[in-house]
Amino acid sequence: MNKFRSRPSMTLWIGLTLLVLSPIQGQSQEVSAGSNSNTKDKAFGSTSTHLLGIGLHGGLIGVGADLGYQINPMLGVRAKYSALHVDAILGAVGYEMPKELNFSGANLLVDVTAKLDHADLIVDFHPFRNAFRLSAGLGIFSGNQIKVTATILDSIEFGQIKFTSDDIGSLGLNWVLNTVNPYVGLGFGRAAPKNRIGCGLDLGAYYIGPPKPEILATGMVKRTSEQSATLQENLKGFQWLPVLSFRLAVALF
Repeated sequence: MNKFRSRPSMTLWIGLTLLVLSPIQGQSQEVSAGSNSNTKDKAFGSTSTHLLGIGLHGGLIGVGADLGYQINPMLGVRAKYSALHVDAILGAVGYEMPKELNFSGANLLVDVTAKLDHADLIVDFHPFRNAFRLSAGLGIFSGNQIKVTATILDSIEFGQIKFTSDDIGSLGLNWVLNTVNPYVGLGFGRAAPKNRIGCGLDLGAYYIGPPKPEILATGMVKRTSEQSATLQENLKGFQWLPVLSFRLAVALF
C-alpha cells in the first residue's frame, strides 16, 4: 500500500523539479546563442566595419578620387582614378612650357608635355583581419606619354657658313606607356574605413615592361634618332613604376 502511495509523491517531485529548471535552461540557451552570435560578429566584423567608402588620394603618380567596397574583413576592392599633368605642375611653379633656357651658353626653347592619367581596379587582401593589406590589380594608362623637345634659338657660324635654328633642328624624346599595367603592393587602410573617417597608405609599383622611348630629331641632328634602339637597350632594366600614395576616406554606410 505504501508503495502505491509513493508513486504520486515521486511524480509530483519530478514535475516540480522540471518546472524550476526549465527557466534556467532557457536562459542558458539564450546566453549560449548570444555568445555564439557575438563570436560570429567578431569573426566576420559585421558590427564594426562599414561596407562602402569614398576617398581622395595623392602621391608620386598623381592625385584623384576612389570608391571602395569592403566585402568582408579580409577582402576589399577599390576603383581609382588619378591624374598627373607634369606640364601643368611646371607652369604652376613658374616654368610654363615652352620656356627659353640657357644651357652651356646656348639659348634653348624647351617644351615638356607629360600625361599620366590612369584608372585602377585594385583588390585588397587583409591577411590579419586588420588595416594591413596586400594589394594587386590593373592600371589603365590610356594615351599616356612623356615628351621633351629642345630647339636651339641661336644661329651658329662655322667660318663663313652660318646655320640658322631651322638648319640645326631640334632634339627630343617621346615615351608612350603601355595601356594596361599590372600593379602589386602593400599598405594600410580599408576600402571602407572602420570608423567614419580613415586614412590609408599605398606602397607598390606598376609593371610597365621595358621602356621604349624614341629619340625625336630634325635638321642637322636628325641622324641622332637612329640611336633609339641603343637608348631602349640601356633602359630595359627600368621596368617598374613606383607608387607612394596617401588616402583620406569617408565611410558612406
